[in-house]
Amino acid sequence: MVFRVNFVAFWILCNSTFALVTENYLSLPSKGNTKAINDGSIGFLEVFALYLAALVVYRVFFGFIHILKFKTLANCLKKYKTPKFDLHDEVRRLRQETVDWNESLLDENEADMTILGTQNKHMVATEEQQDDTLL
Repeated sequence: MVFRVNFVAFWILCNSTFALVTENYLSLPSKGNTKAINDGSIGFLEVFALYLAALVVYRVFFGFIHILKFKTLANCLKKYKTPKFDLHDEVRRLRQETVDWNESLLDENEADMTILGTQNKHMVATEEQQDDTLL
């Protein structure tokens, strides 16, 4: 988040500096003490402005093509379509199919479950002892 703030601050500073430099450059008196802001000649600022405009056109054009390609593939080809699931129905189906929620864990990680099982037995035994002492 801080990176974004720093980037925006840097971007504003660069744009302000560019505007001030451009204004000072254009307000300098040219030949014959006359101010000619746009006399038709191509200088550094015009070339730089064309370069920036070309970058914008490039990004907009290829970004549009990329989005268009993605939308076309997602809507026309089955391979790229996102499957739609009703999660409420999926939860109901899984609850009906599964009797023991630890079933998948027992098959894959028997060692882990035996450790958990012994810990659980120990916890149950200590709870029963505490219950007996309260009575």
